[in-house]
Amino acid sequence: MTRRLFLAAFALCLFAASYNLCSAQRLVANSGMIFAPAKLPSVVQAGRYKASTTKLDIGTPADLFDGQSGRLIRTPSINPAFVEIIFDEPISSYGIRIETIGAKHEFTLAAASNADDLHGKTGTYRVLKSGVTDQTGDIIFASTKPVSYATFRLDIKRLEGDDYVHVSEWQFLEPVKLKSMTVEYKVRTSHGSENAIYMPFDSTATRPADSLFIPKVTAETEDGRKFDASNIAVLSSTSKSVKNWPYGPGLELTKPGKIPITVKVGNLTKSATITVTPRAYKNRELDLDALFVERLPRIDFDGKGGGWPKEGQKVIWRAHVQNWGRRDVTSKYVWKLDGETVGEGTITIPAGKIVTTDLPWKWEQKRHNLLFEINPDKSIPEFVKHNNRIEFATDALAVGFYVDRSYADQFHETQYKLGLDDSNSFADWGQRQIRQWNKMLANSKYPEAPNGALDRVRLDIVRVVPDQAVPFQGGDWPTNFPNLEEKSVDLLWGFPYKFDQWKDDVDFEQIKKDIAAGRLSSHWFFLDLALIHELSHARYLIDTYGLDVHVGDSKDPDKSNIRIKDDQGRWIVGLYLQKEGIVHWNKYEGNMGGPYEIFGPYEVVMLNRIAGQRAQGGNCNGTSNIGAYLQDTPTQFKIKFVGQNGEVLANSPVKVYWAAPGDGWYAKIYDNVPDREFKTDSDGTIVTDKYFFASDGVIIHTYGHSNAVPIVRVDFEGKTYYVFVEVTEVNMLANTSKEPVPTLAVTVPLHSGEPEPLPADYGRRKAPDWRLRTSFERLNY
Repeated sequence: MTRRLFLAAFALCLFAASYNLCSAQRLVANSGMIFAPAKLPSVVQAGRYKASTTKLDIGTPADLFDGQSGRLIRTPSINPAFVEIIFDEPISSYGIRIETIGAKHEFTLAAASNADDLHGKTGTYRVLKSGVTDQTGDIIFASTKPVSYATFRLDIKRLEGDDYVHVSEWQFLEPVKLKSMTVEYKVRTSHGSENAIYMPFDSTATRPADSLFIPKVTAETEDGRKFDASNIAVLSSTSKSVKNWPYGPGLELTKPGKIPITVKVGNLTKSATITVTPRAYKNRELDLDALFVERLPRIDFDGKGGGWPKEGQKVIWRAHVQNWGRRDVTSKYVWKLDGETVGEGTITIPAGKIVTTDLPWKWEQKRHNLLFEINPDKSIPEFVKHNNRIEFATDALAVGFYVDRSYADQFHETQYKLGLDDSNSFADWGQRQIRQWNKMLANSKYPEAPNGALDRVRLDIVRVVPDQAVPFQGGDWPTNFPNLEEKSVDLLWGFPYKFDQWKDDVDFEQIKKDIAAGRLSSHWFFLDLALIHELSHARYLIDTYGLDVHVGDSKDPDKSNIRIKDDQGRWIVGLYLQKEGIVHWNKYEGNMGGPYEIFGPYEVVMLNRIAGQRAQGGNCNGTSNIGAYLQDTPTQFKIKFVGQNGEVLANSPVKVYWAAPGDGWYAKIYDNVPDREFKTDSDGTIVTDKYFFASDGVIIHTYGHSNAVPIVRVDFEGKTYYVFVEVTEVNMLANTSKEPVPTLAVTVPLHSGEPEPLPADYGRRKAPDWRLRTSFERLNY
């Protein structure tokens, strides 16, 4: 079994296994007509237009006309946004298709014959279309007759996910007639750089019950061009074992049997009967399984009152319990609040079924400990003994998991083989992650946060969905964005079933040895600490490993990421800094930058900055407020430069080199021109502000650019030194210091003789040994 971890949060145009078509080459249907992207108008090909947009951090307007969804424009978390294009001459077309990211958007698309009318909204000005898109995010204006305009303006507001507004394609449409089509169906979802896999739609087609039939339709026009017609396909079946899938073209296959399905696009039709196979568990040992406890009524995280129930409001805690065995079982259950019994009774759970039992409660906006347990007296012998109890903080953040059926089934068939006696289901595995996560939050204690991280998490919902259901709104990130409409939880993750992920058997014996040796990162089937990392992005934490500084090309200064030279013209790489690889490790160890097993002081302080608040700016990785604390800088602060033995670097020139954008995540390019210059006073101190880091004082930490780590040159007693000053250190001052003008101490490694390369981990604050705080503890009750 293998698993790949995907950290990027934006999608490229990925090619399906059977096609050379990306989403930019889609057909559009409207008023009984079918439209396709037209050949680029000559005025576009010649670049005879002017375009203005909201500030961008990725792409240029020219990328809108390249026919490739992977090349796009994006705002740096600015929402709403606009795009305005003024062509030198009118463009005649049958409409416009604008491709965004897969999420709902509110928009207005307007046009006019000239710029004055467009800006003044007079004369020839027309609103072509306005409203809210569906989950594809596509903005489509189609006309049965040609229209002609020279100027266009799109105003757009993203309504789901983060606040990065993406626009990847601007296409002019023309009517087409179809000649033929081919149909395949999805058997594996795409995931990041992993392509979706499709099989031919014919009499050999098979799917398991409780899965989706999602077609991939390629239509050929009469002039020989091929387009993706999946989004306009109409699906039907005469079987009562089929339901329409509400989130896009697809059918839900609910029961086994021979299922006739017809796919229709325009005047083209393709029909076949597919075989839907039954599901059957091999593991039917008697086991009563407390899966999760949800809180009702469900309240969106951005609802009234900060998303919390009102004080004194009646809420219901609902426990979900499964009987995995072959016979009906009647069992006792108990609820305990802060150790006192507040509810108890008996329930009958039919064989193989899930039942629920409720605890009514009046909401209190303070922390209580709530426990639910099935079979508390252990009167019923069970296959797994320690999956009967769920214990959590009532004010914990709600975690939601969406999981494809076959993925969940694999966990039921194999989790027990770990021998921990705590898991017989995917939900049990999820509860293990939650327990470890809470232990990390509680035990990551530092002088700046003596009580550790204040929030706790609880598993509020495990939604087992048909195979291929996640992501509900489509796209290439089923993990990060399983269902953008799910707002009742604070942290959300998806688990798609990928059959090739399970092709290799799990080495349970090796995992057992690793667990015995205390290796928490042994295997994600045991503990998935990377999942905690990813969901911490949904709680707005940044990748602190993105603050690492890499040399890049270590042989050519002009191609390196660091191009700074000293006064003798010598390249500082290999002389003042390490000669290759990473020359600076991020300042604070912890889950977001390594090691995974513990939260570091920076992460805990920033988590506590929003403690007690529900999700802010989204509940998926990543949110619109991700890294908001990076902008936390005191109005003024001091930097005091000292030697390792307390020497005061008085009257010393200081030069600051900012990182410019580059390619890839968190890119940093340092040229040889200093951006700020200071001189320390008699106490070795400079006084500065947020402009120490950037000309506009704004910290950037995203794809293509991180300016959060300037390189600082200090000259003292005839010698030159280079050190790194992270914005994280100033963020910590802003959130922990009570001084009106706090001081950051920067230790410079003074030396005699020739320059010495600065160790990459110089000044790094190490996390304490996690084994003393966040080791794994087996359940025993």
